[in-house]
Amino acid sequence: MGAANDILDHLQARRFAPPEWAMAREVTIRGRAGDRRLDAVAVNVWDSRGHTLVGFEEKASRADWLRERSNPEKADLAMASVDRFYLVASAGVANEDEVPASWGFLELRGSRWYTRRAAPQLVRDPTARVRLLVGVLKALRRADEALLAEARQEGYEAGYKAGRSAAALVDRSGQEAVLREQVESLRKSAAALRAYEETLGAEILKRWATEGTEPHARRVGRIVRFLLGSGRSVAEQWASSFERVASGAQELRQLVLEAAEPPGVGSVEGRVQ
Repeated sequence: MGAANDILDHLQARRFAPPEWAMAREVTIRGRAGDRRLDAVAVNVWDSRGHTLVGFEEKASRADWLRERSNPEKADLAMASVDRFYLVASAGVANEDEVPASWGFLELRGSRWYTRRAAPQLVRDPTARVRLLVGVLKALRRADEALLAEARQEGYEAGYKAGRSAAALVDRSGQEAVLREQVESLRKSAAALRAYEETLGAEILKRWATEGTEPHARRVGRIVRFLLGSGRSVAEQWASSFERVASGAQELRQLVLEAAEPPGVGSVEGRVQ
């Protein structure tokens, strides 16, 4: 906010505040000889005060004021449109004797306003007054549109931040779900490891663990795969071999008995039985 707006904001708050007054900024008055822009116009909205219109010319520096003073006809259209007209400036910008007689003079010193000269009642031109009121309405509409745009932007930024926060929360929730699954998987793996320890013996696992976690895990995996995948076929081969050995032993026993039997004697097997 510039210095001019700061001064006008302060003036509105101290001298021309709602609900009695409504103030519009940068009001343009259309005229036959050209347009005139007022820095501000205050409208008294109370019926008992006659709906007074007050125009303001704000000057932020002495150089700016001296330029305005050298071209006084610029204010003619404004003077015909309002009931009173004021120069508004900080201390040191203008001297009272430099201000035209038809103008009032409000001076800001520190945080207080001083009426250096009260503005006289002006003779209004009805047509110029209507043009001024049209300019006031346009200025108020621009102000409303600016406020709506600002509110819309603030709402967009707030919504954007809220959306990002919600997305981050969802992302964190997803990550937490993945972590929970991983923890559950590790818990099951730990239970399986305890089962291995109970079956194989803690000393074996401890000895293998000294060889490195990965080699140990690979050895356990190979053993389990062997037992689950090919263990049955190997067992069947062993069983078949045992049967052949048992059959051969029986035949050998029979041959030994027959060789030990004397000629003409009944079979040894029969005597033994």
